[in-house]
Amino acid sequence: MAAERRTLTFLFTDIEGSSRLWEQYPNRMGEAIEQHDFLLRNTIESQGGHVFKTVGDATCAAFPTAQEAMDAAATAQRRIAETAWGEIGPLKVRMGLHTGTAESRNHDYFGPVLNRVARIASSAHGGQTLLSELTSQLLRDDLPPGITLREIGELHLRNLARPECVFQAIIDGLPNEFPPLRASATLPNNLPPKSTRLVGRTEHVREVQERIRENRLVTLSGAGGSGKTRLALEAVTPLLESFPTGVWLIELVQVRDQERIWEAISSTIGAMEEMDRSVHDTVIHFLKTKSLLLILDNCEQLVNEVFSVVSDLLRHCPGVKLVITSRQAIGLAGERVIQVKPLRTFDTWSYDSPLPLTAREMGTYEAIQLFTDRAAAANPDFALTDENAADVAEICFRLDGIPLAIELAAARARVLTVHQIAERLENRFKLLRGGNQNLPHQQTLEALMDWSYDLLTPAEKALLLRLTLFAGGRTLEAIEEVCTDETVDTFEVVELLDQLVGKSLVLVELDFEGQPRYTMSESLWRYARHKLEASAEVGKLRQRHAEYWLKFAEQAEPELEGPNSKRWFDLILAEQINFRFIFEALDQLERGTEIGLRLYGALGRFWEVRGNVQYARDLSRRLFQRPGVDSPEFNPIRAKALISAGRIAWCQDDNADAERYYETASKLYEQTGPKWMAVLCDALTGFIDRGNHRLELARQRFQRCVDVGQAEQIPKLVGIGLSGLGSVALDEGNADLGRQLKEQSLAIYRQIGDRWISSLILWGVAETTFKQNDFEATRERLRELIENITQLENRWLHPYILKALAHLQLKLGQPELAARLLGGEDFLRRNYALRFTPREQTEYQELLTELQASLPSSELDAQWSQGRSLPIHELFAEGLRGM
Repeated sequence: MAAERRTLTFLFTDIEGSSRLWEQYPNRMGEAIEQHDFLLRNTIESQGGHVFKTVGDATCAAFPTAQEAMDAAATAQRRIAETAWGEIGPLKVRMGLHTGTAESRNHDYFGPVLNRVARIASSAHGGQTLLSELTSQLLRDDLPPGITLREIGELHLRNLARPECVFQAIIDGLPNEFPPLRASATLPNNLPPKSTRLVGRTEHVREVQERIRENRLVTLSGAGGSGKTRLALEAVTPLLESFPTGVWLIELVQVRDQERIWEAISSTIGAMEEMDRSVHDTVIHFLKTKSLLLILDNCEQLVNEVFSVVSDLLRHCPGVKLVITSRQAIGLAGERVIQVKPLRTFDTWSYDSPLPLTAREMGTYEAIQLFTDRAAAANPDFALTDENAADVAEICFRLDGIPLAIELAAARARVLTVHQIAERLENRFKLLRGGNQNLPHQQTLEALMDWSYDLLTPAEKALLLRLTLFAGGRTLEAIEEVCTDETVDTFEVVELLDQLVGKSLVLVELDFEGQPRYTMSESLWRYARHKLEASAEVGKLRQRHAEYWLKFAEQAEPELEGPNSKRWFDLILAEQINFRFIFEALDQLERGTEIGLRLYGALGRFWEVRGNVQYARDLSRRLFQRPGVDSPEFNPIRAKALISAGRIAWCQDDNADAERYYETASKLYEQTGPKWMAVLCDALTGFIDRGNHRLELARQRFQRCVDVGQAEQIPKLVGIGLSGLGSVALDEGNADLGRQLKEQSLAIYRQIGDRWISSLILWGVAETTFKQNDFEATRERLRELIENITQLENRWLHPYILKALAHLQLKLGQPELAARLLGGEDFLRRNYALRFTPREQTEYQELLTELQASLPSSELDAQWSQGRSLPIHELFAEGLRGM
């Protein structure tokens, strides 16, 4: 039969979780699938479609029109939801629709359109129906009753170069809220979601992608506001599958020196700091065997420093590729530079024809397309017409086609006509009149910002400048507390923010709790920050900013030790840059040393569990060297900061520093009180004594801790002392007593709700139960430990837990599973750049030797390799499996 090309709307469906259902209900699924197939075929054919292929539980159908396909999909979803499926529970079917031309041959269809609809369908969740942009357009004016469409956003479909703007069918009477779609988000990356579509850069995206495939270093160079970062993100997103260990965006806007560049890279990619290895060496060691892409963003203020960093990465890490965004090239050999030029626009100065400009002609220019798109977003009634085409062309030309400048101008379409916008540009931007093509684009951007700023009311101006006290976003509560006075009234803040948002000077994002967070573009932040620093009020405002975040940190501190710790860890994480700003500005604050010590003491637990440990170590050294820090007036707050510093040193296995900090803090508490805090410091020192085999001294410290805790009714002291005594008992070979004491300690910390210390104690309990051959108890303690650290998002314990699970499964007679777990442990340990202590190395070698004796080398290698590729949640689930 000869091939025939036809334009149709295709509907693909499949059942979510069918493999799992077949395993659970092998005797019921056959009947359910028959019922499912009959229902779908009957619905499809009654709506004018035909089923041309079924594969397993997947159905492929074609329809003459998009309306018939949509009606069939909605009807089928309703019938599936209404059907009683017995003990297997409700079937959830995902569906995708796309329209295009396909080749028909032997009652089947072929071509790219089939690949696209299959990817759209596979991106959906069970019960969800997705449509391509083309299909949604065909349905706009003729949707079946009871159906509306919701734009989900741009989706990068696996193995397809062109992304797809996907829509969801909202079907009356059915659930319509689903998790984020499956797509590039499942691949390792930290790329931010796109809130707008990229306009006019199709060829540039292809060029960047080609250069990345061919070269290890690609620099996107161009003027401020030219869209370098956006172009980089658009180009790399479809390439995620090419980099198995991720694509990572490193934002350097707040970075000022080379060491901080290494820290930014380290924290983003998850390289674990080590006591005797610099951050530079840690990152290099971490990346030596990785295949990933780093995007170093906003490098213009650090060209020399970035040159050095990139040189080292390229020299020592053969699997790493880099994309740089900067206003100038880095100047490194082998660097492929792509100039990100302004968008193509129409030259209105040179145009002298008497013929009017038309919307059709002007709509072919990229800059005008961008203005039209963003103006329509600001004002839904806006459209490019023959009447306004000349004004739009004038605006875009006078703004040199710079995307950010055009977007700021287009936002004015909310309150001005395009003719009014063009007039204001004529009156305001004297720089543009002479046709000076050598004018730096950044001056144009600054002129536009001047113009936007001059249009603000005094209260709007004041609030905009004060918002730059913060970095990385601001909450409404923080703005109301720090930024208000007689100029900006508290009751005006919401209205002023709304006005600034409407003028595209402030953006609104949602935090992890769904609460609004107010952000600014980097260029605007720099512009307004410069104005604030030149003002007379900057000192007063900086002080209020520091005092607000100090109060916040001290409010958070006790919560980090209670049942709501996860939420407070997240809250502090969102404000890390604000805290760093304060530590950098201590010399400019009244009582800066006091603020620094109090803030350091309050944030100690955060850094220990989830923060940047190396940053905290470096900060402690600078803080304790400040002039006057040893003043007696600071003794109570210095003692508290010393405990935090000691815990951070302990995290890095620097027991000598930790012991010194604890002993100094203990002496200060003996002098100033409370005395029980001195006992706590001694107990923490006791754990160091234990590590140094000073067991009798450790026992004395721990027993004193228990005695004082019981006398003063301080459960935390009792719990710490009992845990320490349990460790001593374990070291002396008394596992029964060790377990008893550890369990008592654990019960106390469970009652307190401190999940982090409970986790550390659980580790000790698991050690004792394992030595008692109580493997079920060991499994349960490790299960609880995993739940705790997963909630707290602590990662550096992962490889240690996998090693314990591997040992457990080997004892349970599961050497294959033990090999997979140990393979995963090996991958994570290397991934986090962790190294064994001598004791851990001995234990590891003994475990490996026992495993090698249990499995042939080929089987060991195969299982080991498989374990290295499994995600951590699967490894944990397998490791906790019973016999």
